Amino acid sequence: MIKKAIFFMMLVSVIHPISASAVGPEQVALEFMQRYYETKSIHRVKSHLHPTLLATLNSEQKFHKEMWASSEELVGRWEDAKITHLTTTERGEETIVKFRIEGVRFNKRDAMDQSVYLRLHEGSWKIWALA
Repeated sequence: MIKKAIFFMMLVSVIHPISASAVGPEQVALEFMQRYYETKSIHRVKSHLHPTLLATLNSEQKFHKEMWASSEELVGRWEDAKITHLTTTERGEETIVKFRIEGVRFNKRDAMDQSVYLRLHEGSWKIWALA
């Protein structure tokens, strides 16, 4: 009986997707920020992006290519970035998660705030915009 119960629990945990309420926007945004600043490549974290933002990443338009290149260049200048959650604000369909980034940039200790905008898409939190 116990073996059946354990097997059932394992089966449910494997086939049942994690609901949006189980993984909040703060966790999704923090994982995105940490991986983006670690890999310094938006292409390595594109699974976190909302389809609308992903469309700009895959766009052939010069403006979009320059925008993403500039973003990667700015992220690439950070060394030993420590990312700390500051606030979470809900505004209509969006949830805005604000972080403080501290580390070394341009060979000096530096800090800045970064906002990550998220929206629910098919039951998962996705990055809608960065500001």
